Amino acid sequence: MPVSNDSARKFPPALTHAISIEDSTMNDVSLAAALLRGLMVFCCIFIGSSAWAAECPPGSYTQRTVTGGIGCVIQPSRTDPAIQDAGSNSKGYGYHVVGIPADPTQIQGVYVHFMGSGARPYDQTTGGYSVGQILEDALARNFMFIALAYVNPETIGQLCGGDSACYGLARQEVIYGDAVSPEVSVDTANGILNRMDALVNFLEENFEPASALPAAFAGAAVDWSQVRVGGGSQGGGHAGYIGRDFLTERVCFMASPEDTVTQKDSLDDPGVIVSAAWLTEGTWKTPTASLKGIVHEDEDGYEKITTNFAALGMVQSTSETQPNNDWVKITIPVENPHTAPTTDEALSYARDWACFSGGDGSPPPQPLPVVTSFSPTSGKVGTRVTIRGSSLEGTTAVKFGGVSSTPTSVSSRSVRAVVPTGAASGPITIVTPSGSASSATNFQVLP
Repeated sequence: MPVSNDSARKFPPALTHAISIEDSTMNDVSLAAALLRGLMVFCCIFIGSSAWAAECPPGSYTQRTVTGGIGCVIQPSRTDPAIQDAGSNSKGYGYHVVGIPADPTQIQGVYVHFMGSGARPYDQTTGGYSVGQILEDALARNFMFIALAYVNPETIGQLCGGDSACYGLARQEVIYGDAVSPEVSVDTANGILNRMDALVNFLEENFEPASALPAAFAGAAVDWSQVRVGGGSQGGGHAGYIGRDFLTERVCFMASPEDTVTQKDSLDDPGVIVSAAWLTEGTWKTPTASLKGIVHEDEDGYEKITTNFAALGMVQSTSETQPNNDWVKITIPVENPHTAPTTDEALSYARDWACFSGGDGSPPPQPLPVVTSFSPTSGKVGTRVTIRGSSLEGTTAVKFGGVSSTPTSVSSRSVRAVVPTGAASGPITIVTPSGSASSATNFQVLP
């Protein structure tokens, strides 16, 4: 049940709401009248307002209005025909859910969430969502939210038991699609990385406004350094594995990871819990300062999870209600200690700290701006120039040869400004709160 169609992209959303461009029965007069009505709607809505209303990309399966924006359901096989929507049993997979803030031009970052074993972000058989609260938490911070459906019918802990190497091999196959684990069976097309790349390609082709698509998705592959990853239970372990292999902006562990084995000297020895090999072997690309965790004291796997936190060098918060350091222990009564870090509304403050803030309650850090091009390449004083790049949101000034001009429009990927009086030929410089960036070529100021 797509919410839109490909032909609708030929006109702005407000215009396609006012006319039917597929109605072949219109005569010239009625078509002209319909176009006029559409243009009037477009002018009233878009010229009279600088904000875009969030809409799901054409080709989405369905959408839902939620607090802070919308949730778009996207069928994985639509992004790549080689991707499966479900396995041979009733567990896991499902459809992706993409959360878009109410004004997509205000997107501040990207958070990618991985569900636990057997869970679906959107269950295509029941129409049920499983990501309600954390989706709203992300939108409240103006994050684009992605709950990625992936191959997760089995619990890795049950598959691997006391085999330390098994945990890493199973996660490697689920994420990369490498045939390295006898416990799972995932090909490259259905690995998490390909599923993510295919979804991003779908968004690049269909997202509106295109200028608001996060900079993390600007290249041929996902720039994980501008993405926050997290998950509950098994999904948190996958987020951690990605954080080990890629530099990410943040890894958010919720009731995870539990990958441990118990070492015993004898049958009577109660043993010592130690981390699975993948957690401690090699160097993590994501630094410890960017690892955050939430775990409830009544969680069955509490000792396993906190053992892994310690192995990763993570330090416990000195406060439960105002978290600091790297991980926080929750003690307030909850219905389900295992799922509460991901789903309980009372713990939104902890998720906000761990997943969406700067880690100390501050707004998330913004990446440095990048200028890739500008047009036109020359002009007189008063000429309007469009500068393109990434992380341009928040631009406060545009300098032409060192002379400042106030921008007339700003988005994450483009800025417009007028050549100011006194401007000199030279690089164009963008100034933002997080830093500045200059063009590689000069703008020529004409007499």
